[in-house]
Amino acid sequence: MDYDRILLELGECGPWQRKNTVLLGIPFFVAGLTLVIPSFAAMEPRNGFRCKIPECDGVNFKFSDFAPAELFPSLDPNNSVKYRPDNPNYCEHYRHYLKDGMCHFDHKAEPIACHGDEYAYAEFQMEESIATLNNLVCDSYPWIPIIDSCTTIGILFGAFLTGPFSDMYGRRITLLLALVCCASGNLLGCLSSDKIFYAFSRVIAAFGGEGSLIAAFTLTIELCGVKESLPGLPLVKYSTFLGSFLFIFLSLGEAGAVIFAMMFRHWRKFQLVVSILMILPAGLWFVLPESPRWLIAHGRFKEAQEEVKKAAVKNKAILSPNVFNLESNQEETKSPDYVMKDLFRSSQLKITLTMFICWPVILLLYFGLTLSADKIKITENIFLSFILVCLIELPAFLLTPVLADTLGRKPIFALFQIVPGLFCLIAVFLKPGTALYAFLILFSKLGAAGAVYLCFMFTAELFPTTIRNTALGSCSAIGRLGGVLAPWVGKYLPNQGFYPQYVTLCVFGGFAVLSGICALQLPETAGQPLPRNFEDVERMEKETKHLWTICRSSRDKQESERLLS
Repeated sequence: MDYDRILLELGECGPWQRKNTVLLGIPFFVAGLTLVIPSFAAMEPRNGFRCKIPECDGVNFKFSDFAPAELFPSLDPNNSVKYRPDNPNYCEHYRHYLKDGMCHFDHKAEPIACHGDEYAYAEFQMEESIATLNNLVCDSYPWIPIIDSCTTIGILFGAFLTGPFSDMYGRRITLLLALVCCASGNLLGCLSSDKIFYAFSRVIAAFGGEGSLIAAFTLTIELCGVKESLPGLPLVKYSTFLGSFLFIFLSLGEAGAVIFAMMFRHWRKFQLVVSILMILPAGLWFVLPESPRWLIAHGRFKEAQEEVKKAAVKNKAILSPNVFNLESNQEETKSPDYVMKDLFRSSQLKITLTMFICWPVILLLYFGLTLSADKIKITENIFLSFILVCLIELPAFLLTPVLADTLGRKPIFALFQIVPGLFCLIAVFLKPGTALYAFLILFSKLGAAGAVYLCFMFTAELFPTTIRNTALGSCSAIGRLGGVLAPWVGKYLPNQGFYPQYVTLCVFGGFAVLSGICALQLPETAGQPLPRNFEDVERMEKETKHLWTICRSSRDKQESERLLS
């Protein structure tokens, strides 16, 4: 049974496929919400804090009880050594002394570090966060990037484990279990104020969010074909566009989390409202089909026929009596059952290793620019900065399928890493907050978003059906190593003074350029049917033309036309 042949009669992108694509965008929206939640629920106090000085402060002491320039060396313009208003050190203050019952500070004595566990905070964007509730400042500040890293660790395990599970038991059941896990993890985080418990809940929530995203993406591209084009855009295939369309929901989910944070400034209310909304998508179980491709690949032909017949009713398609006939032994036999070690077979090794390089670098850039939106200072308004960083992805997801189908996956995949990398390197020499600086950073995020989408699409097209989700999950899991490093490279290390903020952009940009060069080793998949076995992948490699070969062929063709004329 050949699903691509069935699609010739069923229709590659009829009402059935379009409706299911919109429904499958909901798990992407949930994944976007989950990604941004800790940025606000665990937001650090951005406008200042100070520790309690027992001899000077009462029970209800406030940050504003003393002038910052009077208390902190890093905000004292007369202190030429320690003055750094752009990145003040609130964990170090001048020594105090009492005179006439009043507290004064000695600006000539050696400053002292904060001790104790009582702090007062200046007003900032959230009324309360996990960071202020647990005093995650000074010596406890590493817990902020740890919580961010727990999110990416959960994504890593979600990608690594749900891929093989989906290949074994189906896309639909995997999607349901992942959505339940995501909602449960986010709700769990509301139950306790303890930092360790909250970090653990982020692992569970992110595990489910990533699992639902991968299952939804794979199901979407497997429902469609690769031949039908968009009206007016003959080179752009429906399958490419619909895969990209899903990522629009991811961006909207990220921006939606920011809007909810603006509405609910207390971390627990904010996370509780968002978590309750995440329960609703579990109802997708009752309306989504199983992937006919997956059913056919596992020899479940009768169930595949039932799904196709239901789809024919929705698409108003009339199927011929022999559409399900098996015309040859090769078509009648189910696809080979591959295991994870097959990702490293000699014919596939170059593809797998290249993807293992590109995925972490792209996600380092993507998550780094997302999670450190407040540190990079695109604008002074943190909510606006986050919304811009999220919504800049939308044109990428609309433009990428057009470019990828017109010019090919490989060159666009490489360019969407090299160009953002170069822009990050150029931004190193500009002042943060300027219009040109903001443009370069936002364009880098746009390119990174397009590269993330192509990571999913390219990987899905480079591996056979029975191991597709395993490959997608494995590559995504390796990629999350870049996501784990992102909050440390983008937030913690520059905040602690290990290196200036511009070094962050050097790391993002340098690795992105090198990864883009590596991407040129991949075969081209544009216009090719989804491979059913590794022989199909090897055929794609043989048919791939290198860029210099294409240029030479184009010159030869022009020369031939000139001679004939």
